[in-house]
Amino acid sequence: MSQRYFVIGLGQFGYHLALSLSQTGAEVVALDTKMDIIEQIKDEVSQAVCVDASREENLRALSIDKDDIGLVTIGEDDLENSILATAILAQLKCKRIVARATNDLHAKILRIVGAHEVVNPERDLAERIAQRIVQRGLVDLIPLSGDYAMSEIIAPRQFVGQTLTGLNLRQTYGVNVIAIKHKVRKFVEGTETEEEELLTHNPHPSTFIQENDILLCIGTIEDIERIATLCNKQ
Repeated sequence: MSQRYFVIGLGQFGYHLALSLSQTGAEVVALDTKMDIIEQIKDEVSQAVCVDASREENLRALSIDKDDIGLVTIGEDDLENSILATAILAQLKCKRIVARATNDLHAKILRIVGAHEVVNPERDLAERIAQRIVQRGLVDLIPLSGDYAMSEIIAPRQFVGQTLTGLNLRQTYGVNVIAIKHKVRKFVEGTETEEEELLTHNPHPSTFIQENDILLCIGTIEDIERIATLCNKQ
């Protein structure tokens, strides 16, 4: 049996998470206690089941095993069932359990009962927006593991016209550039059209940085912010 993703709780976050996973080709099993939500999503995922996931016998009936991944996305209005569902997945020895927390105490309890990873999407989104506001050159910041993150940074003015080799960002700033987004204007029969964004993966070291390029980087959050700060000084 192939690996399945069990999304438990189809509120706004869980619903869109299930859809996003399904669009990648993953086998998604969506679970919720409300039949109207199940009806909405049933054609978008591999399987949709109206069930109370806080009851052990119900999850056992779905044959969850050690190769499956459990995603507990039950909202803040039902913290008890969030904790119970997480504990049951742990008891069933689910390969990986990611649970949504609404506060620090909830997060602590989820880890105690067996969650391998705890997320707080509202807080994480707020932090990312705050970073974008404070750091003018920071387009986006996606936390990875530990202190590392992937980011999109508008190329600082002093980078423009230089090559990646010349900038030596890995040595100077501790970040790796994995792709570059740049805009080009298309011309059709001599008429200039709107800009088109091109993405270059694994750019060659001799690639020149152009004005308004966006650098996709991986590094520590501290190192990424050092580059983004250069834009604030322009």
